[in-house]
Amino acid sequence: MKFDVNINNKQKHWVLVVIDKCKSVLCAIWRFVVKCFKAIWKLLKKNWKYILGITSIIGLIIGSVCGYQYYKHEYIPKKKRDAVIKEIIDSINSRNDSIKTVYSLFILDKKHEWGYDDVSDYSIDYRLIGYRDDAFKQIEAMAYLGNSRWQFVLGQMYYWAEKNYRVSFNSDAEKAAYWWNEAAQQGYVNAYNNLGIAYLDGMGVKKDLRKAVEYLKKGAEAGEDLAQKNYGDLFIEGVTIISGTHKETRVNYYGGKYTISVDDYDTLVPKDIEQAKYWWKKSAAQGNEMAKDRLQKIYE
Repeated sequence: MKFDVNINNKQKHWVLVVIDKCKSVLCAIWRFVVKCFKAIWKLLKKNWKYILGITSIIGLIIGSVCGYQYYKHEYIPKKKRDAVIKEIIDSINSRNDSIKTVYSLFILDKKHEWGYDDVSDYSIDYRLIGYRDDAFKQIEAMAYLGNSRWQFVLGQMYYWAEKNYRVSFNSDAEKAAYWWNEAAQQGYVNAYNNLGIAYLDGMGVKKDLRKAVEYLKKGAEAGEDLAQKNYGDLFIEGVTIISGTHKETRVNYYGGKYTISVDDYDTLVPKDIEQAKYWWKKSAAQGNEMAKDRLQKIYE
């Protein structure tokens, strides 16, 4: 097998032939690059002032656009976010307990919207993570001082726990009922409904229908829409409890007499659809959607 190539009557190995061809191509490319470079250099040398001016203008435009984008999308949002965080932290550290406690609730309440334009709620919440424990302690302190509003809120936190609040403990119905009771004893209207439901379902307290009706009625008469809706619900089936027993003498089929114990009943809430509608209407008038739904089903 031959690997030589006959070129101009001279025998050359095929590898040398390929090298020569590559060398020729590379030299041609190099000569073209040098030629282009000389032409560009000549053009620059002759018109360098104009080219420099145009380049400077283009660079200035690009720099201005990049600077504006940074100012608009980075600098201003960061500056506004920092100002918002400072305002919130100043409120948290305020000597005014009312303002301090309200902002503490905002930090812990997952449903709260901060309402600042161009500053996301997530970025605010993220920056305030370190204040959550102190926020809870502030609300707890106000509850222990006897403030009925914050006693009610603390009950809500213990009941809903991590579902609705940024707290580190699990739901505790017993503690929730305790603080609702504390608030209710001071006449805090919203606590009546919660405490009534707690006694109705035995949630954190021993089930007691008499107390359940008492607190739901108080809340309904005080104008609390949830209590009005729930109190109205009681009239659908009514609420009756055993109040005691008495002895009765009866005669059997053969004429013999015997004595039995018979339960006595108290009707706490009668079965009365009109009363149910009455309280649902009051609740619906305040915007309660569940009461509206009940009324709609009644009239369909």
